[in-house]
Amino acid sequence: MKVKEKYYQIRFSETAPPTPITIGENSILLTLWGKEPLCIEIRSSRMVEKYSNYFYDAWKLAKA
Repeated sequence: MKVKEKYYQIRFSETAPPTPITIGENSILLTLWGKEPLCIEIRSSRMVEKYSNYFYDAWKLAKA
């Protein structure tokens, strides 16, 4: 199934975080993939705010 372009935007950056980061409503999920995957959930509205700010700052700097 192909998703229509109006539903998403893609930008490219020269740098990336060391692990994939998933930002939820009240938690952050850090995932390290490998032979033995590791996932760390941080439940903190303050951390969500900090990581969200990080994401939007990186988004502004990334190339469309």
